[in-house]
Amino acid sequence: MKHNFFIFLIVTLICYGYSGFVRYEQYTAWKGSPAKYFANETPMMTTLDSYVWLRWAKEYKEGTILEGKDQLRNFPDGKRSQHPVPLISYLIAKVAPSFDDNYYRAGFFLMMALSGAFIFPLALYFYFLGYPIAGILGGLIGTVSYEYFIRTGIGRVDTDSLMLFFLFSISVFILKASEARSTLYIWVYSCLGGAFTYLLTLWWGKPAFVLPFIAVLFVSLLLPLLGQRQKLENEPKAVFIIKRSPFYDRLTISALASVLFFSCAIGLNLSNHSPGKPFGTAIHYLENYIQMGDEIEVSESEGGGAAFPNILKTIKEVKRLPIKTTLGHLLTSPTLSAIGLVGFLFFVFAHWRKLLPILLIFAVGLLSFQGARRFAMFLGPFVGIGYGYLITIVLTTIYQNIPFGRDKSAKPSSHESDRNSVISNQGASS
Repeated sequence: MKHNFFIFLIVTLICYGYSGFVRYEQYTAWKGSPAKYFANETPMMTTLDSYVWLRWAKEYKEGTILEGKDQLRNFPDGKRSQHPVPLISYLIAKVAPSFDDNYYRAGFFLMMALSGAFIFPLALYFYFLGYPIAGILGGLIGTVSYEYFIRTGIGRVDTDSLMLFFLFSISVFILKASEARSTLYIWVYSCLGGAFTYLLTLWWGKPAFVLPFIAVLFVSLLLPLLGQRQKLENEPKAVFIIKRSPFYDRLTISALASVLFFSCAIGLNLSNHSPGKPFGTAIHYLENYIQMGDEIEVSESEGGGAAFPNILKTIKEVKRLPIKTTLGHLLTSPTLSAIGLVGFLFFVFAHWRKLLPILLIFAVGLLSFQGARRFAMFLGPFVGIGYGYLITIVLTTIYQNIPFGRDKSAKPSSHESDRNSVISNQGASS
């Protein structure tokens, strides 16, 4: 089926507008009950991290954060830590003048605008693959999926609002790099992917995705060569001769692209990044979040007199939940969530090479079944992608087998009859 980019863009903008609209409805409901959700003119936050980002935004605006020390972050042990201005606080500080320097309202409306931003790179990814319905439904269902809606809804001024945007944007650049025929374009897309990875690190504060995405890029760039070799091997009459030079050329290009990606991902600053730091950070978070879902453990002190619970395992968002409950955190019906995920798995089975750049995000979402429930926010878009793929398959089958606007009994025109007779005569003479 042919796809009209203008119609695709309009539908994508509508989905993005709907994402902001449902969150604004939450804000309207809060304003209808000010005694519950406001202290004078100040709205409440639903996560403690929000107060940190808002305070840093205010300190940055007032110039007091320039000292680089935070005496409240590690209260009450009295430690002082150096920290740059977080990107989320920087944006809030820049938006605040539009809301009469009310940092809380500025944070609310900024999160409304940013929470649905991932719809654009996700939709573009599948538009490039030729499955725009999958991308649009992935964005629409993902932005209102239960867990993502909680973590990016009203009162949640936090970094979750742009996580999917950066992850899907990086995936788009890796996809374009793998499809590029020019070495220059491969390197350009690799640099752009690395730059967005750097922005993700600034936004989230952790470089855990740097090395995993480098591995995805490296493998994605080698897959086209693998496909060409397999095609030659499958030719029954072709004499297959393994030529080492194309392989090593592609290997060199992939290695250089990975180096460029890594250089941009760390902000072109090797002095502050040890080689094992990104890898160690990824391992650290995987180990912690996978184990956080266990039952609360106690550890006795050296004297044997006191026992303290593992405080991280008492946090609701990192508890492990049953599979059915986790599926219910995507769509309200676990059955509908399962159908969407199964549809995506069919998509992967049919087009795994094209979907390789986003499989890393899908793998992170799968951690919600083993570790923390917070990872369910990464799975929501894949439910929509699965439904979009199934719908596309059904529509394609219908268009291929049902003749819309055609009458099989109609006789061909005289011009067409003459053209067919000429072709038949040429065939007979040959």
